[in-house]
Amino acid sequence: SWCPHCVAGNVTCTHHNQGQGLEDSEIPVVCMDNMFMGNKAEDERDDGADKVIVGDDDINKGEMDDTKANILVIRNARSKAMAAIPVKTKGADPEDWALKETLRFLEFLGYTNVLMKTDQEKALESLFTKTRIHPGDRIQTMREVSPVGDSKSNGLVERANRDVEAQVRTMASALESKLGQKIPADSSILPWMILHAGTLLTQLSVGKDGKTPHQRLRGRKSKKQLLEICETVHFMPLDALDQPNVDARYVDGVWLG
Repeated sequence: SWCPHCVAGNVTCTHHNQGQGLEDSEIPVVCMDNMFMGNKAEDERDDGADKVIVGDDDINKGEMDDTKANILVIRNARSKAMAAIPVKTKGADPEDWALKETLRFLEFLGYTNVLMKTDQEKALESLFTKTRIHPGDRIQTMREVSPVGDSKSNGLVERANRDVEAQVRTMASALESKLGQKIPADSSILPWMILHAGTLLTQLSVGKDGKTPHQRLRGRKSKKQLLEICETVHFMPLDALDQPNVDARYVDGVWLG
């Protein structure tokens, strides 16, 4: 490693340990990345094709192909809590869906200072800019960008991408076996599976310390009742108490997470 000629001739990049040291950072680190799920031919990405301008103007944000699922993955290095957010476009969207879900996840984490780690994508820069401005003085948000062409330096969220993929595949396999048919990439159930995958990995995945991400954040296990996605359930509608008291309080529904 001390020889410049060996480095110039042989080394591709320095070794990266996934997230090593990030969990011990004095300022909590939150990693963000875009990923895709679909057919192999559709998974090819071109980060250089994004042309995104920060602002609220109606601009070209790179509309995604409806035949594949597009996901914004966010992971906290300290607790390993994560969010998987299905999106229609990379970065900030006209409806601010990605922004609202990102802010909701940051509120769930409960940190006052956050360092957001992303790659060089302009789309993520636009989303970060809105995320930093929106909370005002309540949360101090900084950004750290991984080197160009070196996605492995953001290895913590790359591992999160694989975890989300695996969890969605598991749920899809279980549902397909019950339906007796394949779930296409443009199915309306897939966004619900993506959102639920983040919830499951945060509440139930156990680390080497024997704790779940929820335990590391809250000091206790989550007590929320979870069911298999698409399970038929009885539920009480939000307006049940406003209906005539002779009507049934509970009705049938499908649980989506």
